[in-house]
Amino acid sequence: MKKIRIDQNIFRAYDIRGAEEAYVKSQIIKPGSLMSKSAHSAIINPDVAYVVGRGVAKLFGPGNVVVGRDARLTSPALSRELIRGLTDGGINVSDLGLATSDLVYFAAGKYKFDMGIMVTGSHTIKYLNGIKICKLTNNTVTPIYCDNGLMDLAEVCKKQQFDPVSKKGKLTDFNCIDSFTESMLSLFPKYAKFPEIKLVLDSGNGMAWSIYGKIIEALPTEIIKLNSDPDGNFPAHDPDPMVDKNMEPLIEVVRKRNADFGVAWDGDADRIAFITAQGEILTGSHMGALLLPWVAKKHPRKAVVVTPPMTKAFFEIAEELYVPVIYAKVGNSHVKKDMDKYNSPFGAEEADHFMFQESYGAESGIIPLLIMLERIMESRKDFDHLLCEAMRGYIVSGDVNFEVHSSQQVLSAIKKYFKKSALEIDSLDGLRVELADWRFCLRPSSIDPVVRLNLECRSKKLMKEKIFEIAEIISKARD
Repeated sequence: MKKIRIDQNIFRAYDIRGAEEAYVKSQIIKPGSLMSKSAHSAIINPDVAYVVGRGVAKLFGPGNVVVGRDARLTSPALSRELIRGLTDGGINVSDLGLATSDLVYFAAGKYKFDMGIMVTGSHTIKYLNGIKICKLTNNTVTPIYCDNGLMDLAEVCKKQQFDPVSKKGKLTDFNCIDSFTESMLSLFPKYAKFPEIKLVLDSGNGMAWSIYGKIIEALPTEIIKLNSDPDGNFPAHDPDPMVDKNMEPLIEVVRKRNADFGVAWDGDADRIAFITAQGEILTGSHMGALLLPWVAKKHPRKAVVVTPPMTKAFFEIAEELYVPVIYAKVGNSHVKKDMDKYNSPFGAEEADHFMFQESYGAESGIIPLLIMLERIMESRKDFDHLLCEAMRGYIVSGDVNFEVHSSQQVLSAIKKYFKKSALEIDSLDGLRVELADWRFCLRPSSIDPVVRLNLECRSKKLMKEKIFEIAEIISKARD
């Protein structure tokens, strides 16, 4: 076969990601800049997807693979050529078609596929797309990332030395939505008695409603749907619930319709974000603290895994419930790795990723919603009341991003500045700094040329002052 040019920058820390050729050519990118090494500058197209399929077949040699795709305009062609690469490499493929990432994970775990592959750009803008790869190990869905095979795959795809196979693999259409629906509802035996409250759900024209609709329609809850039809143009807003402006339509409808709370998903629904009745956007810290009691009840005294930005409220709840807490580096692959290492039933990230044993150790975009409805039913308290109890007066900033050219230079300046006043400085992943009446985490993004600040205290005034103080240090370090 003719050798295909592949930009090695598509092989990221956690997955494969790139952009449409026309988009890349339209960007003004300086050679050697951070942008030149990002997914925005690396082309992913059907030819590349074919090579990735052949590479997976050669490197991992799975007997059978399940493949799904999101609603992006480029996903059908990428999926088709990925599958052709797999079958040309002798691999049998079951095609889910349109799917959420957790449907792929469910299919891999439930039906014992050797690997699962999702074609998705996840939460990114419409011009980007990507490929997530996972394997089934001991009934756990494990991501293929930079430390356990993705860089080896990059090398195989670069060389493109693919031997002929004696027999091509077979392609079969595969539908397991009904099985997925039954499995999720079975985790909540009293779902028919869930509270008859009003919710607003924003699928962001991604895949959430198409896959979760049957589950949600089985509940007595009143649902107001927003942007529920899959549309790769994402006409309402970009499919990233961590960007505040993308949450504005949801906030408006929640307030206007007097809903109890609102939920938004990203493009492949591996992120689920919540807002309160007043329109406050909650972080993974808020939700981690709210979800933990359900996990502790199902899995008493089992260790859970979180990333450094997790709120102190989470640790206080964990201590009361006799739940050990393990810190992992930011990135769902790191969380999943430690969940497997410590046989943990739950992992939570600030970035609205929540991993459960019940979803084969992978993210679920539906279980957190069902947990909250069950907690409201059992406690007879509304969502806002449960949130207030969980957070115990702590205020969290969410991600505050600062563009930088040298993250290490910034981290060194911050560490030096707080060295004397800090009670503790941890360098597991960037910096986690504990002070007398506040704390913060600062870490470089693995995707964007920024450092992300997460700050926590008990006063909005102190929050504002400390964000400004850290911003000043970062500004001086950049000069």
